[in-house]
Amino acid sequence: WSSDVCSSDLGCLGYSITRTVKGVPTVLPNYTGFDPNLPPPQPSNVWPVQRYFWSDYAAPHDVDVVYTVTEMLGTPGALTTGQSASTDPVRVTPECGDGISAWFNRGIVAAQWVIHELQGEDPKDTPTTALKDLIEKVGDPLREQLAGELRVALLAQLNDAAQARQGIWSALYELNDEELITALKALGNDAHLILANGAFNATKPDENAVARKEIAPCVDLHDRMVSEGHFAHNKFMVLPDANGTPAKVWTGSTNWTNTGLCTQANNAVLIDDATVAADFKEEYDRLLAAGSGYPADLKAAHGVTRSRKVGERTTVTSWFATTPHQ
Repeated sequence: WSSDVCSSDLGCLGYSITRTVKGVPTVLPNYTGFDPNLPPPQPSNVWPVQRYFWSDYAAPHDVDVVYTVTEMLGTPGALTTGQSASTDPVRVTPECGDGISAWFNRGIVAAQWVIHELQGEDPKDTPTTALKDLIEKVGDPLREQLAGELRVALLAQLNDAAQARQGIWSALYELNDEELITALKALGNDAHLILANGAFNATKPDENAVARKEIAPCVDLHDRMVSEGHFAHNKFMVLPDANGTPAKVWTGSTNWTNTGLCTQANNAVLIDDATVAADFKEEYDRLLAAGSGYPADLKAAHGVTRSRKVGERTTVTSWFATTPHQ
């Protein structure tokens, strides 16, 4: 939302932002204000937003929201209200149309408020391990806030597949998140998983060693322990329909790790289309056949561009790496 409400000559110091959901208004907070003796955050009618661009990271999903932007006039500590303007109702939803949905986590985008969550009395006193410990703890409120709806949606796909006994085909680069590991284990041998060795190096040839040991007795696991210059950087999951035919594909930038969910800025895309899902299932089969290598036929297949018409107005083009030119 970009605002240019401030037309008064009475000394506008910024804006108060109010979010209204189902008739209930909430004044949004601001972390930067006039009085350093007041602890952050403060309501934006106390510490006005002093910019023309702002974001609401806590907007509720799948419900109409109206924002009202109000001038805050006067002097710090003695503010009055001026003109205001409201948006049309808006709704946050992952649906993009034509069977495509997108989710995002909060990750490092929310770094400032995370610092305030962790700092205690003095930011300098915050243990460097505090955030790491919290994002590893299943059920921790900060972990769930950082992972956002992306985590909820991924777990829903895995849980739905487990309940329907329809299985998945997945190829992953990194895996260490215990909540996702538990969801994979619940699928049993219906989870067909190619697990690579992550960002390997000479001293740590398998970044996923702990997860591999835990999950190996439970799922249909296939190791992809590459040793060339290219990492096996796959992050996709194919979901079948009730007949076992590839129907949907989950992909995007998110690694299935604590940091991938919580401290990196990541995205996920679900494409509900059988032709695109079939392309990714064929890639799963190629990786399975390739084992731990990059044979010529795998690279040749990766040199082919696959464009599919999805829905009424969307074209999805898929690429895979490495190609013959890499």
